[in-house]
Parts: sequence; structure tokens; C-alpha cells
Amino acid sequence: MIGHPEVNEQYRLEEVVGRGQSAMVYRAVTKRTGEVVAVKCYVGGQSGQDEAEAEAEFVCLDIVIIDLSTCVSRRQSGWGMAGTNAYRAPEVTLGLGWNAKIDVFAAGCLLAELQTGRPLFIPSSSVVERLLGLERVLERVPTSLAGRARRRLPHLFNIREGTSSIVVARKNVCEMVRQHRAMRQPPLAALIEDEQCLRLCQSMLRLDPVRRVSLRQVVGLVSSLWGCVYSERWKE
Repeated sequence: MIGHPEVNEQYRLEEVVGRGQSAMVYRAVTKRTGEVVAVKCYVGGQSGQDEAEAEAEFVCLDIVIIDLSTCVSRRQSGWGMAGTNAYRAPEVTLGLGWNAKIDVFAAGCLLAELQTGRPLFIPSSSVVERLLGLERVLERVPTSLAGRARRRLPHLFNIREGTSSIVVARKNVCEMVRQHRAMRQPPLAALIEDEQCLRLCQSMLRLDPVRRVSLRQVVGLVSSLWGCVYSERWKE
């Protein structure tokens, strides 16, 4: 399989990043350009014939963002609602100003989803439900973020002795069921076994954007990102 002439001529295979019943995915480097790609090699049968096919459909191409309808300048800070519910950063949920770090948070959600095979958060229908889910999966809302939010939502948090807590109002049965559902989500540390990937996701999913890593820092961790993209849970 690895000795297939097309594979050896074009690519240098470095490590296995995915494994299935009928194929294996390798992290490879294109010899001509030095570009890092993914090469999918099918396992040969009992006949002993090589079935590796290093064709375009088996190569990981560049990631392209195709929906640019809500894009803003990198230097701009936004206000109001932005992003998809399950991937939305807490500063957006709380109505605070936001910047490029909301994309870091969304990317952290995507990395966790690629690692686990399921969305990290369930869609929420209220601010309280969303915050309860964030605390359950990630961390307690820091007082720094809660303090800024109290200026706009004065009754949302209790802040005492350096800690903050979410004020949960028992409005109706449906709201209580949704809040209970949010609090039953598994924590991030229980979902991701790989320590390097867990630390990376945690740094991208800090609730306080001041403590969250920047886009530039994420780009500097590209070598660490690769192991998060493929997981044994994504078997064919």
C-alpha cells in the first residue's frame, strides 16, 4: 500500500491520522511544494494488490469560508447578535462588544466537534440557558465578565467575595426543563481524551475574551491543530 508508485513519487508519508476498516489516512507532505495534505490509502485485499489512490478526491484541500454576509473589518468591534447559536461566544450572548475573538470561540467549538463527532453545545432559547450550558461544559463565568454584563443585565448575576453565580428564575415548566437539559451536558474534559487537544480547546473557549487566545496565536499552533481534526470516532 505505502509502496504504491504514485504515493512515493508525489508524497512523503509522515504519520497515521485516521484509521478505518478499509482505509487509512496519512499526514503527508507534497514533495514538490512542501504542502501538508491528507492522503487516503485503501487497504489491499488478500490478493496482495495495491489499491492506494492518491487522487484529488482523497486529498484535503484548502478550507474556504463561503458565507461572508456578516463579515466586518478585522479592526472593528461589533455590537448586537452575531454567530450561530451553538457556536456563539458568551460576550455576544451577553450583549457586550465583540471582536475577532468570537471566531476563535467558534473555531474551538468546531475543533471539539471534530474530535468528539457531535456538537459541543445544544442550541439554547434564552440567555440563562446558554450560560448554564457554558458553565457546565467549560468553566464558571468569571467575575470579570459577569461584572461587565451587570451594567446591561443587572439581575443576571450575583457577585460575592470574588465569585459569580447565575440567577435562575423559575418562570415556567418549559423553561425549567430547558435549563435542566443545559446543565446535563458533559464537561469538555470528559469529552476529549487527548491532553494536547484538550488544552488547545480550553484556551480557545475561555469565557472571558481577554483570557482567550487570539487568532494570531491560534495560527501559531497549527501543528497542534492537526491531531484534533482526526479522531478514532470518525471511523468509516
